[in-house]
Amino acid sequence: MNCKNTRSKLSRYADGELTAPESAEVGRHLEQCPDCRAQLDSIAVIEAAFETLEPAEPPPDFVTSVIAEAKRLRRDAGPRIVRFPRWHAMPAPARIAAAVAVLLGLVLGGATGHRAHQ
Repeated sequence: MNCKNTRSKLSRYADGELTAPESAEVGRHLEQCPDCRAQLDSIAVIEAAFETLEPAEPPPDFVTSVIAEAKRLRRDAGPRIVRFPRWHAMPAPARIAAAVAVLLGLVLGGATGHRAHQ
């Protein structure tokens, strides 16, 4: 295993997340490579520092202020414009199918509507 492959797995190695064969392979490399061992030591120092941090608590009005800001942004954005597809941008078969569907709707709807009035 080379340094590049080892370093890509060091964090998972430190956390015990590698498979047994992967862990053994990384361990063998670490026995021979002082640079990768130093990188692993740095990871351990960083993880230890994170362990000492207190969990962050959001302010009590955090959710309310986020929702209010989202509403303000939506309001300030103005009305949403819905654009319908342009006929000329549609492929010819789609235009034909749409036209046939409209004609069928008019013919069948007209026939049904005509019977309903009799």
